[in-house]
Amino acid sequence: MDELKQLLKSYIEAAHPLLVQQYNDRPSFRPEAIITHGENGSISTRFEARPDYAEILFGLRETLPQLSELNALLEYVKTNNTLANDLLVDAAGVRLPTDDTGPFFSFTVWPFLASYLQDLTSLSQLIDEAVFESIFADLKTYLESTQIALIYEAPIIGLKADFDRLDFSDDVWIRLRTDEDIKRVSKPYITFDLIQNEVSFNAYFLVVRTYVDKHSPMGTEAAGKIAENVMSAFRLCKSGQISLGSSRQYSQLRVGERLGVLQSPASGLRSGDYTLESEEVDTVKALMSSCSTNEDTRWQLALRRLNLTYDRKLNEDRLIDCWIGLETLLLPDGNEGELRYKVSLRLSRFLGETKNKRLSLKKETKTSYDRRSDIVHGKTPLKEDVPQVTDKTAELLRKVLVQWLDSEHSHTVEDIDNSLLA
Repeated sequence: MDELKQLLKSYIEAAHPLLVQQYNDRPSFRPEAIITHGENGSISTRFEARPDYAEILFGLRETLPQLSELNALLEYVKTNNTLANDLLVDAAGVRLPTDDTGPFFSFTVWPFLASYLQDLTSLSQLIDEAVFESIFADLKTYLESTQIALIYEAPIIGLKADFDRLDFSDDVWIRLRTDEDIKRVSKPYITFDLIQNEVSFNAYFLVVRTYVDKHSPMGTEAAGKIAENVMSAFRLCKSGQISLGSSRQYSQLRVGERLGVLQSPASGLRSGDYTLESEEVDTVKALMSSCSTNEDTRWQLALRRLNLTYDRKLNEDRLIDCWIGLETLLLPDGNEGELRYKVSLRLSRFLGETKNKRLSLKKETKTSYDRRSDIVHGKTPLKEDVPQVTDKTAELLRKVLVQWLDSEHSHTVEDIDNSLLA
């Protein structure tokens, strides 16, 4: 590893004058957003011109591979039974070639130089030992590992809280936005599209760390499911508009494969005001665990319908989602009997702790079911109270979902029906 390190350093030293000359001959810049947050909550944005290192490297795509220092590096990797060769051979299928088409070049040498440039403060200086050592540590980690860590991040829209960081586990946490988040918006090797305004206006990020085999596709599905469970936990804890903005996924290492971004629709999300109190933190953690481990397919379907109500623009669509969730849990026996009467009795009995509360819930449920029937049967114009009824129905679904998790309450419709006779 020490010899590999010296060969890489020789390559950097040989490439540096060419990079400076390329930059002086054909300077290329890209805008970088500098976002300033004022004490009064104001936000201002200005743009600075930064060297476009990707463009500089592209201009040397034929020159750099001809360097004798690079050939010496690749020859060393091929002729020695090095750690790099042993670990990367599976990706190539054969021992590594000496030319620049080999996996070692594309996975490490080129990204190493790109990462080095991005961390340099100026092209005019000679090789920076601190920058080199830092990036080589990433390279060593990459070569010695069979898996790499991926970070999934998304701004949480609507969350207000008094913590700097909230840990769900070693690999899932929520943290305050940092200055580094602002800088990362303009990283040239990752596209953020919709993220910039969200980074500016949202204080909290959800972070999920997943692990994948070094040469496998990104683990976006696993990270996305965990993020969905976190949002579900917040929504089950209490009502209030809370959502995730555009998500991004990248490798923690600066060398190795360049991993892309998983975008989630952000343009249709509504901003909200969801305040999490300190005494509610443990509840959210417990609900997140339940969302991850509950294997009741009917409960999961109803939860998915609750989550969909946060993305819908029309109250009519939200109300239909709520009723699909409620019917999944409370009307598994389908179209048998008078549905409006049956579901109102079951819901009021399941949630109501007193007679007066059950009577109120029964009336509220019947009204909601009537509005649902108006919508599905195409009645126009709809009643003016549809927005209010929809919000109340979403709250009913939330409460049913939470109580369904309580082991002290039976949640089979047979038991609910039998309790009506008690």
